[in-house]
Amino acid sequence: MTLTITPQGVMYFFLSISLVLITVYLVKTLISLNKLLNNVNQVIEENKSNIDESLANVNAITSSAKGKMDFIDKFIKSDETATSKDEVDIFSTISMIITLINELKELLPKRKKHR
Repeated sequence: MTLTITPQGVMYFFLSISLVLITVYLVKTLISLNKLLNNVNQVIEENKSNIDESLANVNAITSSAKGKMDFIDKFIKSDETATSKDEVDIFSTISMIITLINELKELLPKRKKHR
């Protein structure tokens, strides 16, 4: 019995092995996906009453969150105002110091450079 190996035969062999591996991987992936979906469905069924209660309280939850956000916005706005005021104070202080230095320079006599 003679066995001849051709490039075409090797290619078909690797192609068929690859096809089998891809099929096995796909089946394992689908089984895992099915388990995951079953777990998600079970969690939803177990928590259905809690989910319904949360959906019924959405208005209260959002109004509470809105109140807290309004408070935070007011706090941030007051910080922005205070920061802006501090910034203006710093710039005016720096401006006064520069003006004072310039006036002192004018009052002091200029020294002549000796060589």
